[in-house]
Amino acid sequence: MFEWEKKTFDYVNNSLIYQKLKIYVELININNDNFNLTGFDEKTIWRDGIYQSIVLLDKFINFKSQKIKLLDIGSGVGFPSIPFFIFANNKIELTIYEPIKKRIIFLNLVKDKLNLKNIKIVNKRIEDEENFSEKFDCITARAVMPLNMLIEVSSKCGNLGCKYVFLKSKNIYQELKESDWIINRLSIKDIKITKVDLDDKKEHNVCTYTKMVETPKQFPRKWAEIKRNNKIR
Repeated sequence: MFEWEKKTFDYVNNSLIYQKLKIYVELININNDNFNLTGFDEKTIWRDGIYQSIVLLDKFINFKSQKIKLLDIGSGVGFPSIPFFIFANNKIELTIYEPIKKRIIFLNLVKDKLNLKNIKIVNKRIEDEENFSEKFDCITARAVMPLNMLIEVSSKCGNLGCKYVFLKSKNIYQELKESDWIINRLSIKDIKITKVDLDDKKEHNVCTYTKMVETPKQFPRKWAEIKRNNKIR
């Protein structure tokens, strides 16, 4: 058993949950060649994918007192939401928005192989969705886009009181400075950056805030305009 696999086993403290996580890792490894899913090897998947996802979200999302509706934006192979969903053991309703088709195929494979219920997987950019607003209790994302863009594209998705939990690296403070405009336009008042030590020699920052007012109708803008204004190449 790898070091971070053992840490995960100890943290979840449940053999059935651990076995599901192990199958999930095996599915990533088996399908990586076909789908080009991730550059992680098996050791890194346990450390940077499974353990980090579970521990970081568990510190900031309270799923034990009531069932919550969680949205994961651009999850790739399923980080951070799939490991956390398995860990929460059916106490979460999960929706994933992922624009890349091959990743959608893989996520549906994971859903079927692990017989995961209460998961909806959507092949679309979140800002292109017109059929919902003010819906989710909690929204998360990891390594999907800069903070200013992430705040905007996720703005309409949460209900009032929705908690946003974004996993970020050491660049978070620069990203936060570049987010002043959208933070002010959306009347976000309580953004917090929390550094979490996972004993892996990496810097882990979790950006959190709560939605207190309804999103103005003009947000989010079209993706092309967001990219152009944020100078994304």
